[in-house]
Amino acid sequence: VQLVSSYNKLVKTGVVGPANQARDAIDVKLPHMFKFLNDDGDDISQHVIPFFLSYLTVLKAENENPRPNAKESVQALLYIIIMKMKYDESYCFEDSGEEEAMFLEYRHNLKVVFDNIAQLNPQLLLETIYSIAVQALQQWQSLPFNEVEVAIRSIYLIGEVVPGNHFAADKSTLLKNMMEAIVSSGVSFNTHPEVAKQFFETVVRYEKFFQQNASHIGDVLSAFLDQRGLLHDNAGLRSRVCYLLSRFVKSVRTHIQNIAGDVLKQLQSIMAHHAQSELFSFHDQLFLYETAGILIIGCGTGPEGTSTLMKETLAPLVGSFRMVLPQLCAAKDDMEQVRLAESISHVVAYAGRVSKTFSSQQTMKQCGCVEAFCETIPCFLEALAVPVMRDILHAS
Repeated sequence: VQLVSSYNKLVKTGVVGPANQARDAIDVKLPHMFKFLNDDGDDISQHVIPFFLSYLTVLKAENENPRPNAKESVQALLYIIIMKMKYDESYCFEDSGEEEAMFLEYRHNLKVVFDNIAQLNPQLLLETIYSIAVQALQQWQSLPFNEVEVAIRSIYLIGEVVPGNHFAADKSTLLKNMMEAIVSSGVSFNTHPEVAKQFFETVVRYEKFFQQNASHIGDVLSAFLDQRGLLHDNAGLRSRVCYLLSRFVKSVRTHIQNIAGDVLKQLQSIMAHHAQSELFSFHDQLFLYETAGILIIGCGTGPEGTSTLMKETLAPLVGSFRMVLPQLCAAKDDMEQVRLAESISHVVAYAGRVSKTFSSQQTMKQCGCVEAFCETIPCFLEALAVPVMRDILHAS
């Protein structure tokens, strides 16, 4: 770092000879610094990150007249950065501690270098990631999870650092080709939770790809709704998928009219089957009901059909409410009263979340759903007369 700093000072003072000598010395040091950066010990690698940030600053200043080896050096740096972003095989996802926290901090610092490379040469970044990611996606079944995860993560990170319309209908781009590779490779069937999570995060980030390539939407929704997503064994992944599904459906809702009904049935089946289980938390179910509302409006069945679908979605909530309310009135134990009151509160919140799909452009009346909610609200208002747990009930 001091060498780079000295070089910058010499350049500013216009001392050409010594400045060129210092610049040559930087290139001489590069192979050694690459070796340190790529060291198996993250603590050693961490110490040379400031050097590479300073080095990239030098390259940015030389961008109009780069040295002959500059592109190769940046590409080598980017490759190491991506490889060092991989989770270690021993990383504990279920019970992360100090070592895991240190790695995440280290990966954050690597991302700063990644961002600077994108500013220096975005096309080189795209080409390098394309080479790494597509190769990994083609052979994901034979690779360890961390190599697959970092390949998809690299594609995901492009959206943060390389602006532009990557998914215009009239042109082929590297990012578009990478998304084609993700959705057609079958990588969504990788069973590791981190790979699955990165898959879903990436398809949601690049919603514009699916708006231009609607034929892939059905396959992605299938992944959301089966053992790869909502029914995955990992609770953390399931929870994240609940949120991401609502975002994805919202972004592609104008392109799924022909499959929205089938998707809704599948989602309703999952919600009904697991309503009383611990598969989904309260907040998870809020997102699921919001998604159901979007799908109901997106089915294109007209006001009458939409009204029927809405009533079918609200009916189980009303049924649950009518079952729990008498139990609350009869309960004597304080803890049991709290549990039952919260259950009623959750039911009301779910119904409210379904209604979130309406807007000034698509009102409840236009969609034919006024009757469905008018039948539901009087039932819920009965809770206001309950003499116990009034704070919880009235707040809902």
